[in-house]
Amino acid sequence: MYTWDCLAPRFIVFKYMIRWYIDKFGMFCYVTIFVGVILIALLRAVILDIKMKEYDRVIMIIIFTLILIGGLLGVGMDMYNGSVSIP
Repeated sequence: MYTWDCLAPRFIVFKYMIRWYIDKFGMFCYVTIFVGVILIALLRAVILDIKMKEYDRVIMIIIFTLILIGGLLGVGMDMYNGSVSIP
């Protein structure tokens, strides 16, 4: 996971899992099931926090949701198009 060039961990395992899932079930299934479940869970948290009037937590969850969903969709599109090479 670590290389001599960079001390930061490389999360290759997630790329393998996402590539396998997209190859096995397709991109539409990846977006609807994998990304959709995470989006629904985070939207539920936003709704609960709005009901409890904790608006600072709502903003944090929304920012986290944008980062997470954008990253998952980006990695999924790269794996689907085959433009990411896994060493």
